[in-house]
Amino acid sequence: MKTTVRFFIILFFFVPAKGYTFAQERVIKGEVRDQNTYQPIRDVSVFIPGTDAGATTGVSGAFTLRVRDTGTEEKIVFRHVAYEKLELPVGVVAKMKTIYMRPRVIRMPQVEVRGRARRSALYEKELPVTVSVIEARDFESRGYVDAGDLLRTDHSMQVEEELSGRKELSLRGGNPDDVVVMYDGIRLNSTYDNVYDISLIDLYGVERFEIIKGGNTSLYGPEAFSGVINIVPARETDYLVRLHQQIGTYNTGIWGAQLHQSGGGFNGVYSFRKGGWKRAFVDSRTDDERLTNTSLHHSASATYDVPSSGDNPNTVGATWFYTSTDYNNGRDREKLDRRNNVIGLNYNGSIFGVPAFKLTGAYTTLDEYQTVTRKDAAIDREITDQSYQLRLEKNV
Repeated sequence: MKTTVRFFIILFFFVPAKGYTFAQERVIKGEVRDQNTYQPIRDVSVFIPGTDAGATTGVSGAFTLRVRDTGTEEKIVFRHVAYEKLELPVGVVAKMKTIYMRPRVIRMPQVEVRGRARRSALYEKELPVTVSVIEARDFESRGYVDAGDLLRTDHSMQVEEELSGRKELSLRGGNPDDVVVMYDGIRLNSTYDNVYDISLIDLYGVERFEIIKGGNTSLYGPEAFSGVINIVPARETDYLVRLHQQIGTYNTGIWGAQLHQSGGGFNGVYSFRKGGWKRAFVDSRTDDERLTNTSLHHSASATYDVPSSGDNPNTVGATWFYTSTDYNNGRDREKLDRRNNVIGLNYNGSIFGVPAFKLTGAYTTLDEYQTVTRKDAAIDREITDQSYQLRLEKNV
């Protein structure tokens, strides 16, 4: 019997799906900045046309783009509504750490903007005057010690500094008791003299200052004859942990730390700072006759977005900051201790189905201890200011 053996050769053909390539993935990282101010640009669209590779810059202007190395010189597009469109080859962007974009002027007869704006006690009101804004992060590198040093850069503001370091703010030549100072919508002015020591505000825990210059007695009472300053705490940053150290003249030393956590609709920031300085009088004979000032700052803010059926979620927020300053004048034998504590809760959203409400509740304390010694006599004075605040507003 003859046996026949047959061999079969089976060929397998694989046809890749459209758009699929056997290419190695590359990770390109960088940051986008303004070519004039060198400030980071947020919300820049970074993408490769015709592919699914894309990213958006964060608070610090940083982006991470994953692309496939197809062997062709593709271009990455950088696009932002306020800047000129920029196209660069992938190879060029991979070698650059910083991408600079040029601002452009948009000329439009009329623009209607819809979206979720930054919540603010001042922006949400129909005010007859303009609200100016000073961003705290723009001045971090300039070494300002407190909010008083920053706000005095505005030509319409006058800051009077006492020997103890206390700083009182006035607007357009008015009196310090004609300015209402608010922290996230919480009034900080003392009920004793309607003046707030602006040096108690730590810049590292602040996002921006919103300023109204002019009479606003109908909204904030006769105390706001010169204007209103609303301090907005930082609620979003581009870091998880940050440490800082600051040194300067007069034996100045400041150090601190900031923490940030976000996710699942929650956003929280905590800031800590401790510092002090020493100054000597011209006629000082010993080290005990110097001026010394020490300060301690704690600030924290958190928000949580509660899901809702509307376009914007309801938001629950909490704010807390504590400041203590100790001043000692060894030559004139004067001491001054101040303690400021603010706790606030707020709710933004609908109430019983009616939208655009803001409910704010707060508890504030301001304690001040003064000691003056003259020869054999000593004068002690203690001032304690406590207030409870509850405010309900209907926004437009």
